[in-house]
Amino acid sequence: MVRIESLDQRDFERELLPNIRRRRPRRSLKRKLKKYCCCLFLILLFFGLIVGLAALAKSGVVQIPGFSSWFYQLPKPEHFVKLAESDLVSLQSSLNSTSAAGSLKLELTEQELTYLLQQLLTTGEQPYFAKNLQAVINGDKQIIEIFGLLLRPVKTNLTIDVSPQVVSGQLQFNVLQAKLGELSLPLGVVNSIVGSLVDTTQKDLATIVASFGEIKSIALSAGKIIISGQPKK
Repeated sequence: MVRIESLDQRDFERELLPNIRRRRPRRSLKRKLKKYCCCLFLILLFFGLIVGLAALAKSGVVQIPGFSSWFYQLPKPEHFVKLAESDLVSLQSSLNSTSAAGSLKLELTEQELTYLLQQLLTTGEQPYFAKNLQAVINGDKQIIEIFGLLLRPVKTNLTIDVSPQVVSGQLQFNVLQAKLGELSLPLGVVNSIVGSLVDTTQKDLATIVASFGEIKSIALSAGKIIISGQPKK
């Protein structure tokens, strides 16, 4: 028997069916691409979550089970500064100051600077730091390492490296780096967290030093700050 097909059916098979067959692979490819994109997004999201939790654990701000034990270790200062209360009964008398021929020289030891910082930042109803606050003076690197348990705005161990300098007769601290726990912070984040605290502290210290005279220069030696200037008239 001879099969007779209508012209419309032959035209349909010849012109439309090939187009349909060609479209199917494209739709399948789009579905695969969507699946791949979704999988990639979920992988990146999971990876970002892991990194975020690891950073939070490393900062010591919170204890995260399974992360803190891996990423957080209790930080330690360069060395511990020991204070003898008998030697620091009066800070005014413990400051070694000499003035001759119109010149002034003040020397602050690590112990005296630590005592000053503790009086400024660990006292009052809402202190910024716990009593372990201390300052290590590194003459080789020309930096002061301030270390202690920060109580606010977050509670964690804080380490700040600052470089003191004199600008227009005023004492200033330039923050070089800082760490929350073991997590190093960008300077922008540091300023947002402790910027106002650093400003207030340097103003208070500058006021104390200015009571002796006008500051001209400042230098760091082994465990000491040496401030030179003109004595107060």
